[in-house]
Amino acid sequence: MKNPKCSNKIYINEQEEKLSYEKKWLSYEEQYELLKSRGMSFENYPKEKALNKLEFIGYYRLSGYSYAFRKSPYNDNFVAGTEFKNIIELYKFDRNCAQSGLNLLFGGEISFLYR
Repeated sequence: MKNPKCSNKIYINEQEEKLSYEKKWLSYEEQYELLKSRGMSFENYPKEKALNKLEFIGYYRLSGYSYAFRKSPYNDNFVAGTEFKNIIELYKFDRNCAQSGLNLLFGGEISFLYR
C-alpha cells in the first residue's frame, strides 16, 4: 500500500512499516566465490573470463539459466558436474534464438508492408 503523502515509499500496513531488502551487494569476485561455494565448477573457464561475464551479462541474468542445474527449486546448490561454461552456452543459445526470432519477425513485417 502506498502512502499518499510520499509516493516513492512503500508501506506494508497502516502503521507505516517500511519494507527492507535483506541481501547485501556482492562484488564480481564475491559473486564468483558464491557460485563456487554452491558447487559451480570453473575448471574449464578462466577466472578473469568468468568475472568478465558476470560483469557484462550480470549475475542475476545468468542465475535464471542456472535453475536447471540446481539440486532442487528450493536449494541454491548445484548438482555435481555443473560448469559455468554450460550456463554461458545456454545463455548464448537463448540469445541467438531470440535474435533469430526477431529477424524472422522483422523480415515478415517488411514482406507484409510491401505486398
